[in-house]
This record gives sequence, structure tokens and C-alpha cells, in this order.
Amino acid sequence: MTAELDRSRRYLKPVPRLPLPGEPNETHLGLYGWEDRLDAWVTSSPAICGRSAEQGDLPMDAEVTCPACIRRRPQYESVLARENDVPPVAARVAARRDPRYPAVRDTIRCYGWNDGSPMVPGGDADLLATRVMAAVRARETAQQPSCGECGHPQNQHGEADDPASVGQCRECAAEPDSEDDSWHDYEPPGA
Repeated sequence: MTAELDRSRRYLKPVPRLPLPGEPNETHLGLYGWEDRLDAWVTSSPAICGRSAEQGDLPMDAEVTCPACIRRRPQYESVLARENDVPPVAARVAARRDPRYPAVRDTIRCYGWNDGSPMVPGGDADLLATRVMAAVRARETAQQPSCGECGHPQNQHGEADDPASVGQCRECAAEPDSEDDSWHDYEPPGA
């Protein structure tokens, strides 16, 4: 089940109650995410209702019976949905390699409050610039026809210096272990 989950994101997962005297026999919801230090998927304790919960191997579709967890679920799903707005790693890498990225980052860094402090401090400016650039690239990509060879948009294919040579696809070049596969000209779909 966890093989298809994205390790960079968190999920809501049913968790069993902590088996203590006086604890109601209810199934709770806990935050579920990948923990690098443990090299494993873990659930949070307490559950989203505030009660203690056990690390448990309940299926993702197990019925949640805790009324407080059920009430709080929409709020947590909303927050997690916004967390999931972070572009995938490949899109973030491509955004930072985009030649326009430094200008976007510098523009974000130059805005400040009246006292001279930055509106978006340090690393947050880099993060915001990456998200902005990834969104710009995604919009441009959606409007471009795809290459018949690799599926990347036409604007990612550079022209060769001379007509006898092939160009390079920047998206293919950004993928690990694909340096050789990145050298090809744009081919219209179905060509």
C-alpha cells in the first residue's frame, strides 16, 4: 500500500486507540508520513482529536469511529491539500535551472517592510521563487505541443548550432541518468 504513496507528502490514516484503561474503543485519524531517520512510514500520536493513538497497521480505508476525528477531518484535509501544492521534485529542479529563476528570486528578495526588513526572509524567498517559477513553467508547458520522441513541450528543445547537429531537450537533460537521451530535435506528435 505504501509503495504508491509519495514520501514527500503527509496523509490522514486510521489508527487504533492506545490500549489504556478508560480509553474509548474508537478508531482515530493520525497524520501519516515518511520518516527518513527511521526509513519507515509512521503515524503521529496523538490522533487529530488529541487522544493518544498507537502506531498501527490499519488499512487506509478502515472506518474511523471517533466523532472528534470525523469533525476535524475536513480541516486537516484542507491543510494537507495546500501542503500538496508543492511542485514535484523534478519540477522544482527544472524551475531552479530555468535561466529566469535568478531574476524571479531577486525580485522577491527586493521587497521589504518600512523598517528595511525583507517581506520574504532568506530561504523562504528561494522557496517562493521556486514555486513561482515552477507555476510559470507548468502554465507554459500546458500551452505547448509535446515532442513525439520524449513527450516534453516544444519550448524545452534547443536548436543545434548547425543544421547537421541535433539539439538538446532541457527537460530530458534534467532527468538523472538521461544525458545521452536528451540529444534529439523536437518532433511533432505523430511525425
